[in-house]
Amino acid sequence: MRYCTFCGTALEDGDVYCSKCGRKTTAQTWQIPHCSLPKSAPAEPKNKLCCELAYTGTLFWLPLIVCPGEKDARYHANQGLWLLILSVAACTGIRLLSAVNEFLAGRLLGAVFGGVYSLLFILFLFGMLFLLWSAVTRAMDIHRDEAARPILFFEKIPIIRVKKEGE
Repeated sequence: MRYCTFCGTALEDGDVYCSKCGRKTTAQTWQIPHCSLPKSAPAEPKNKLCCELAYTGTLFWLPLIVCPGEKDARYHANQGLWLLILSVAACTGIRLLSAVNEFLAGRLLGAVFGGVYSLLFILFLFGMLFLLWSAVTRAMDIHRDEAARPILFFEKIPIIRVKKEGE
């Protein structure tokens, strides 16, 4: 089988013009070799799964144990710790609002606070959904070897720091 020298489309033996690009075929046509060398798979970093699991919240410490000296592992551990802190804060806020709402229930102020409670509950719920979405997208970014993105502004406020020599 012959191939077009300009676009690589397969040609029949009697074709004078290429059916794809329309150029005239010459006597010199090239053929694709039947065997090609296999490409080597890209090397997977050993800490990829650990960094992905750091975004589950409670496993934020895993990259620090598996890859203690790597900057990326420390970054993802910090982001996972921030996710855990924000999740606990949101859940605590919902529980406190629920307790205040139950305390004020049956009173005139309870009717007013019931509406405020509903709005704040929806706000906290959206915050929790945002944290879940952030965790999943950050883990997928790691899986796709994309650049790490911070959760909100917490890239500049690391909790886990590295001791430098002399400190």
